[in-house]
Amino acid sequence: MIAVRRPWPALVLVLSLGACRESGDRTSVSTATLQPLDLLGSFPVLQPSAEASPGGAAALDSSAQAKDPPDVTVFLIGDAGAPAQDGEPVLNALHKVASLDPRRTVVVFLGDNIYPDGMPDSAAPSRKEAERRIDAQLDVIKRSKARGIFIPGNHEWGGISGRDGWNAVAREGAYLAAKGGMMMPTPGCAGPAVADVGTTLRLVMLDTQWWLRRSGPPVSAREIVPCAFVKDKVIFDSLKALLRSAGQRRVVLMSHHPLASSGSHGGFFTEETAKYPLTSLKSWLRVPLPMIGSVYVAARRMGLSEQDLTSPQYSRMIRAIIGTFSENEPLIYAAGHDHDLQVLQFEGVPRYHLVSGSGIFGHVSAVGKGPSTRYAKAESGFMRLRTWADGRIRLTVLTVDIKGRITEAFDEWVTQARSKQPVAKNAD
Repeated sequence: MIAVRRPWPALVLVLSLGACRESGDRTSVSTATLQPLDLLGSFPVLQPSAEASPGGAAALDSSAQAKDPPDVTVFLIGDAGAPAQDGEPVLNALHKVASLDPRRTVVVFLGDNIYPDGMPDSAAPSRKEAERRIDAQLDVIKRSKARGIFIPGNHEWGGISGRDGWNAVAREGAYLAAKGGMMMPTPGCAGPAVADVGTTLRLVMLDTQWWLRRSGPPVSAREIVPCAFVKDKVIFDSLKALLRSAGQRRVVLMSHHPLASSGSHGGFFTEETAKYPLTSLKSWLRVPLPMIGSVYVAARRMGLSEQDLTSPQYSRMIRAIIGTFSENEPLIYAAGHDHDLQVLQFEGVPRYHLVSGSGIFGHVSAVGKGPSTRYAKAESGFMRLRTWADGRIRLTVLTVDIKGRITEAFDEWVTQARSKQPVAKNAD
């Protein structure tokens, strides 16, 4: 009996860390550097500031959009870092809708753009496959002619080990820039980076893995990327300044890691997970290990992995970010990380919290529902925000099937015209 029990702690640790590996298994910031980048005007390739098928939803939306065109459309898609080699249904669907009005469209990739360990060295055997994975996402931008932003996730920083994290995120940023893409914030820096889009919206980006990383940049990089060495106070003072200076623009704050979630990173697990814990590594490893599974679930809920909201590092980061909202707050906080689609609404700030982390078809995980849940489904897809010059903002959750067909699964006004207050309606 003792011989059987001894491996449990190690196995639980492997499971907890492995769950955050997510390999794509398919079941000093100065005021001057924080000037907004106008993404809908000219779009040069430069270093960012430091900081549907016929008859389907897409066709219907195109008709409605022609009658009342939005000022800007923003698509939010996360965790798309292992697209299918024979054509990724979710990315194909994203290309269709992003092509409807590309001049006024921005696509934001919310991190984990290359599974499992970010961009490897050019001599690494896995380099070719890593390039294919990020190229599939870049191709959406190039073919649709929309604008694109890539936010780093934990996998950009070297995945589970993080040993080569600084170099990995820097390599991905350089690769994107060479291909006409843009990583924001500056690779290796926490941010914030800012981009004003249209006349009514401000996008603010953070690299939250900067706080959760396992190793920082080498001292030799201080002169090359000084923003990677700034103190938390400088970062959060800059974030406060961006919120304060937004004026009449609504602010959408975006990163890879959510501040709230009803998914596995937020502590939700099904009985299936407890019975078959190895499925957290590979969906086909359905080996019944209920006792180990129970320990695994308890360990995840206690924050054994720094990638879970309950971990000490993650909890401190949440408190610090929310602490910047005391005077001015974003309307929306958007993230990926959990492989599902969630719309959460709170009485406090930010009012809406979005989780859009199912950018690969079939790469989804179970999600629960709580008092703040407006929508929560373990389905593949992405989200769309449309804004109008009069202040209206409309949120839509778009799910995608294996053939790339789009369904509007959730749709509501986040705000009405400026003279009116934010509204809410019952979820479908």
